[in-house]
Amino acid sequence: VDLVRDEMKNSAGVSPTAKVFTSLLTVYGKARLWDRVDGILEEMRSLSLELEVQHYGALFSVFLSANEWHRFIQTEQRMEQAGIPHNIVTYCLLIRFYHKDPTQVQKVVEIWKHLRTLSRPQL
Repeated sequence: VDLVRDEMKNSAGVSPTAKVFTSLLTVYGKARLWDRVDGILEEMRSLSLELEVQHYGALFSVFLSANEWHRFIQTEQRMEQAGIPHNIVTYCLLIRFYHKDPTQVQKVVEIWKHLRTLSRPQL
């Protein structure tokens, strides 16, 4: 994965796109290579690329699958602070995350109610 990204940058002179970064976050996250995930996020910051909803969705998904609760919550807070609106994917991932904790039933209900008020959730 690193070789492909480096080849894009060095030989072809092509900067990775948002889709490439989403794929990298997903691949490294599924492999539980958290230092690589952090490196991708740092690389995006160094390129002045803002995280978009699809990046947050990829992070939520891998953190949920890996039971990385602390990382999931930190990512949710960063998304909220950045003012990035949720889409149907991130709402569903939030519901999946919070339903695992019986003390968070009210949070699940709030997310569900908000989701239902949207006429056409952003995809």
